[in-house]
Amino acid sequence: MTRPRLDVLSMLAHDLKAPVVSIRQACAMFDDGLLGEVSGEQLEVVGMITANAATLERMVGDFLDIVRCVEGATQLHMEQVHLPAIVHAVARQLAPTLEAAHLTLTLTAAADLPPVWADGAQFQRVVTNLVANAVRYAPPASAIEVAVVGDATNQRLTLQDHGPGIPAADLDSIFSRFWQGEGVSTSGNCGLGLFLCRAILDQHGGRIWAESEAGQGARFSFEIPVDRRATARALATATATATAEA
Repeated sequence: MTRPRLDVLSMLAHDLKAPVVSIRQACAMFDDGLLGEVSGEQLEVVGMITANAATLERMVGDFLDIVRCVEGATQLHMEQVHLPAIVHAVARQLAPTLEAAHLTLTLTAAADLPPVWADGAQFQRVVTNLVANAVRYAPPASAIEVAVVGDATNQRLTLQDHGPGIPAADLDSIFSRFWQGEGVSTSGNCGLGLFLCRAILDQHGGRIWAESEAGQGARFSFEIPVDRRATARALATATATATAEA
């Protein structure tokens, strides 16, 4: 990405933050009844505005995070994170968007999954982008199915939609900058969400990939180590042992 494009993205993101916050605050005032009685039809319109403001807010966040990633300025704030809890948080955050699209989000996860050592805010961004991407393609009245599985070493989150699927020729390109799918409106999408997901997984020593068959929907998965520190220590110990025995 060229320096001029980075500068444009950064300036655009900063200039958009204030009006987006104002729009969401105004919608919240209607929802809370602070501006008087609101009819059901009016609330439906406010819900649509809220959903679109949330989309714009995600785009602004993507712009800023992409600039930071490319410039190497992203600092991870590592903590113990429960992936199922992140999915629940995203479901609450995107509830207006899901409702407007007549979609449901389901989660399957074992109750005893251990936490992972990760940046919780960054992984919420990953899950948000994956769900928002699925919303663009999933047909109305369908479900976006999320599952989290794992063991003491790694955890994997998988998201399945029931849209048209991804052409095989595009599977290697969808995590590239500014990739846009065909046959669907690109409104609210700048082609950076999946690229950002991959950048965040790379920073955590994880990986992300997609699988699809025409007409069978798309399945996105990412896998991360439960504790990258333990993996690094084990690798260092193994290397030291091999050197001592040589």
